[in-house]
Amino acid sequence: MIGITISVVLLIIIFFLEKENDKYYSSLEVRDLLIPATSFIKAVLLDLENRFPSQKPYSFELKYYHNQSVMGRYYFNNNTMEIYLTKSTKLIELTDTIAHEYCHHLQNHSRKQVIKSALKLYESEYDHHPWEVEARKFASRISLKILKKIIKC
Repeated sequence: MIGITISVVLLIIIFFLEKENDKYYSSLEVRDLLIPATSFIKAVLLDLENRFPSQKPYSFELKYYHNQSVMGRYYFNNNTMEIYLTKSTKLIELTDTIAHEYCHHLQNHSRKQVIKSALKLYESEYDHHPWEVEARKFASRISLKILKKIIKC
């Protein structure tokens, strides 16, 4: 009985420590980086490439200003990710954006007709577009794991 009680108490302590740990990672900003933002972004992309290999090359461009509507864009016509950031951008949001745009890059490996149909659908539907839904889910599942891995290095 005492063993079970101790186990339950330890699990509760671990749960709360993990919550605090997640809050710490969620509070980090670009200004807190000890490396250039480009190096951080390359590390995120390298981790994504190792987990989800890509068949097509891509490029990324950084824009050092705040965009009111989005934190990133993916250009299907030239396989380019555009990432917007400022010194106050949260690293978890930046990591999430990079993962989201990388998912679009992976989606761009589809057959030409599938890509053409998906791009046409973007003209009338954005928030509920199947590729946007997939990219949001993809990024939300992996962003914190990647951020923790990079920050610990």
